[in-house]
Amino acid sequence: MQIERTKIIGFCSGVRRAIKMAEQERNAYIAGGEIIHNPQETTRLKKEFNINPSKISDIPHGSTAIIRAHGIGEAEQKSMKDKNIKIIDATCPHVKRVQNLAREFTANGYNVFLFGEKGHAEVHGICGHANTELTVFSSVAELESIILPEHVALISQTTKPTEEFCKAEELLSKKVKYFKSVCTICNATQENQKAAAELAKLSDIMIVIGGKSSSNTKALVTAATPFCNDIYQVESAADLRQSWFIGKKRCGIAAGLSTPDYSIDEVEAAIGLL
Repeated sequence: MQIERTKIIGFCSGVRRAIKMAEQERNAYIAGGEIIHNPQETTRLKKEFNINPSKISDIPHGSTAIIRAHGIGEAEQKSMKDKNIKIIDATCPHVKRVQNLAREFTANGYNVFLFGEKGHAEVHGICGHANTELTVFSSVAELESIILPEHVALISQTTKPTEEFCKAEELLSKKVKYFKSVCTICNATQENQKAAAELAKLSDIMIVIGGKSSSNTKALVTAATPFCNDIYQVESAADLRQSWFIGKKRCGIAAGLSTPDYSIDEVEAAIGLL
C-alpha cells in the first residue's frame, strides 16, 4: 500500500512558538488548561519540563503562568496580575488579532457574530476580550435560526472550515443592513484544509492525526470527507485498526496543526507494518 502525507503537515508557527516559550519556563503552570490541544505534547511538557495545565484560580500566588496558545480573557489575566503571578503570554498572534477585533467591533456598537465552537478554549478567550456578549454559532443552519440585528460584524475562530465561513458571510451580507466581515481563519489552517482535500481526492483511505479536542484536526476531516469515503481521526498509532486497510491501495495522511512530528512518524510507521 502506498502511503503519502499532505504537503503541509504538523505544527504551525503559532504552536511552535507556544511550545518553545513553554520549554523555556520550567516548573510553570499553563493558565486555563493545555497549552495546545494535543495530549501527547501535554504529557511530554509535564514530564520533561514540569509544565502543568491548571485552572487559573488554582495557580499559586507569585508563581509563573503561561497563557495557552488559545488565549484567555482579560478578566482572567487581571486575576493573575492581582496574585502577582509572572505571566508568559503564548497566545497565538492570529488568535490575538481576533481578540482585538472582538473588542474593537463591540466598542463601536456592532453585534459580533463569532463562527466557532461553544465551549472551545479559543472561543472562551475571544469572548473574554469583548465589551458585550458575542453571538457564537457553529454552522450556517444554526445562524439561519437567529434573529439578526441591524449592525453585525462577523469574525471566526481561527481553525474553522473556510467554506462554511464564506456561506455565513454570504447569508449575513444579504440580510443585515450594516454588515462588516473579517475572515480570521488563519492561513495555515486554510492551506492545511486545502492540502487534505487534495490528497483525499487521490486516496481510498485517509488517516487524520490529532487530538480529539483539536478543532483544526476536526476541520481537516470535514475538508477531506467529500472526496474520500473512508476517513479516520486518530491520536496515536494505538487507535489504528487493521480492518480499515483491507483492500486499500493508497493511504493519505493529514495532521492537525497541533500534532507533533513524532506522532505523525509513529502513525505512518505503524500503517506501514499493517
